[in-house]
Amino acid sequence: MFTSLFRRERGNGTPPVSVIPPLAKEDITGRLRQATAELQDLEQAIFSREMDVRVLAEFRLAVNHIRQTAWIVEEWLKQQAANRDPYTLYPALNAERIRRAAQMNDELATELDSTGYAAESDGLQRLYQATERLFLRLARIFRHKQELAG
Repeated sequence: MFTSLFRRERGNGTPPVSVIPPLAKEDITGRLRQATAELQDLEQAIFSREMDVRVLAEFRLAVNHIRQTAWIVEEWLKQQAANRDPYTLYPALNAERIRRAAQMNDELATELDSTGYAAESDGLQRLYQATERLFLRLARIFRHKQELAG
């Protein structure tokens, strides 16, 4: 995910270091052009063929995710080019990650209800543990918020 863009040195007073992966500019530019052409072809194909609605919905979500990622990276690069602090984008990044996580959780809950996964399914125990840790952290945040408001 794009969180690797936002690693900041902490505690020792050193300035943030750009951590955008060192891909050759030509490599990524070519891949972006190729992906753009493929997306344009897919746009035409979507209108001319029948398809599985779930697959189309998954594709739409993936396109939306890459759109948001591209926007964050574009803004990050603009901030750097203007010698401004790109870390001001961190709230937008977190908002997108939270939105995406909520969306994925809703989709997964629906799928678990409709397909009847067993507790032994691959990765389900790991998902349970990660979700429990997240739940406990969120509960602390909301308890603290209630205490401040109370």
